[in-house]
Amino acid sequence: MNNGHCDEIYTVAASPDGKYVVTGGKDKRIVVWSTENLACVKAIETRDRRGEVLGLAFRRGTDQLYAACGDLKIRAYSINQLAQLEILYGHQDLVVDIDALAQERCVTVGSRDRTAMLWKVAEESRLTFRGGDSSDSKSKKKKKTDSSENESEDKELFFAEGTTSTRYPASSKAI
Repeated sequence: MNNGHCDEIYTVAASPDGKYVVTGGKDKRIVVWSTENLACVKAIETRDRRGEVLGLAFRRGTDQLYAACGDLKIRAYSINQLAQLEILYGHQDLVVDIDALAQERCVTVGSRDRTAMLWKVAEESRLTFRGGDSSDSKSKKKKKTDSSENESEDKELFFAEGTTSTRYPASSKAI
């Protein structure tokens, strides 16, 4: 199928200028639709066997689109040029959500890898925020500390990597 999708659609995003609606899905395609006539402008293949498109987000005020894919990659596209700009690597599991900021930055959240990443595209860097322990490992730790007299306060923590190595309590705002 040259136009549109040939399998389930998982995600949708509207361009900031209102000219395009972009969809992505199980068929590993990003389809750009014209809002004027509802026609398919272009279908872009991710070209990876696990490249299902799970999330889409436009950078505010631009034509730049970020796509979260099932192959653990974030792809950046220029919709006006209908071209891929770059690929961002770093997640160890599926990226379940994505959003974009006004600067050349996007935020992604991985599921089982328990990370949130702030991508600084222009600087070619990222900050990684790691989630706390799972409930299974917490209960094992709690059993160990219950037998100890020096029981410490049980706080769920996440860790930031990249330009900082500070530990933040889960209630703190890191981004």
